[in-house]
Amino acid sequence: MINMVGNWLLGVTGAAILAAMAESLAPKGAGKQVTRLVCGLVILLAVIRPVMTLEVADLREITDLWQAEIQKNTVQLESQQEKQMKAVIEQEFEAYILDKTAQMGLTCTVRVICEENAEGVQLPDSISIGGAMTSEQQEQLRQALSQELGLAPEHISFTEEDST
Repeated sequence: MINMVGNWLLGVTGAAILAAMAESLAPKGAGKQVTRLVCGLVILLAVIRPVMTLEVADLREITDLWQAEIQKNTVQLESQQEKQMKAVIEQEFEAYILDKTAQMGLTCTVRVICEENAEGVQLPDSISIGGAMTSEQQEQLRQALSQELGLAPEHISFTEEDST
């Protein structure tokens, strides 16, 4: 493709140089005007020649390559978008849980991992909460999160790490 463009530019440049030489050698008057017209047509022909030599198969090949590239880029962008959306949703759930623990007077660290459900929606799959809290507080928080987020209680884990 680059080779083809280079050859095209070389042809247009050569035609322009030849046209300039022919115009400078042409006699004044009507002969010069005819020479200008012919030189303009030669340059025009050099510019549009690649388009005239293209075949339908070449055009199909070019459009197929472009479509394949577009398809690949679309898949990559969708994948990036899904990852970013998952990260945002996890952060939102983490912030919600941190607010919930703060309402209970607890200082914790939270890690939420979301998974996509059958409808393509990111929902919490597991929650890990770290911090110093009693087993009653853990159970109260586990029940509240299970009810509010629809997550099975066994998917909520606690660690005894101090969050300070």
